[in-house]
Amino acid sequence: LIYCIDFQGKEISELTNKQWITDLGFLADVSQHLNNLNLRLHGHNQNVVPMYAVIKSFVTMIDVWSTCLVEANFFHFPCLLSLTESDISEENLNRYVRILEKLKSEFVENRLADFRVMQNDFSLLANPFTVDLRNVRSELQTEVASLQCDTFLKSRCNNLFGVDVFKILDKSKYPLLKSFSISIISMFGSTYICEQFFSKMKYAKSKGRSRLTDEHLFAQLKIATYDGVPDFTKLITNTGK
Repeated sequence: LIYCIDFQGKEISELTNKQWITDLGFLADVSQHLNNLNLRLHGHNQNVVPMYAVIKSFVTMIDVWSTCLVEANFFHFPCLLSLTESDISEENLNRYVRILEKLKSEFVENRLADFRVMQNDFSLLANPFTVDLRNVRSELQTEVASLQCDTFLKSRCNNLFGVDVFKILDKSKYPLLKSFSISIISMFGSTYICEQFFSKMKYAKSKGRSRLTDEHLFAQLKIATYDGVPDFTKLITNTGK
């Protein structure tokens, strides 16, 4: 923002325009927040429940950012903070607040519309012992009530939370809850896993591996995308046979 001339010696008029520089600073700050959100949604072993919580926290912060702009508090906007206050008019701040309101509306009305319908299901998966029975699906209420009153099960789950609780449930006693947990956990919260899969396939199926069969490729990708610890003892035993 300091230099007003590009490498060809041509003058860049925008860099002398305070309005343009202020808008650029706001755009850079919002883009950084969106980038941070994107990074938090990536990674291994992420199911849709914690990812939904991350997006909800982001939507909540949009209200905080709007309030900060109204009060001319630029703590969450470092690029705007680097400018002098005289460069940021009240009219610009009000315009930025309206932009943030549109961003929130985009998340709430479009991107989160389907997930809002499942919010009670996410609460059940995250806190099965404390969830309000009135917010649980009718077909699951009986089993949830039994689970919440199962003192022995609670003692086993002292250090377990969320999905881990459902893993130790007896399928014969809680068949509906087991099926419910599987249906939620198997949901794809993002395309990250698919993108990772195709990246590994592209790396494995290179031009130098022209003799790679579909069977070998399938085996390589299965190993590459497996997050658990292999049972080496069993593998060695089967190989010996």
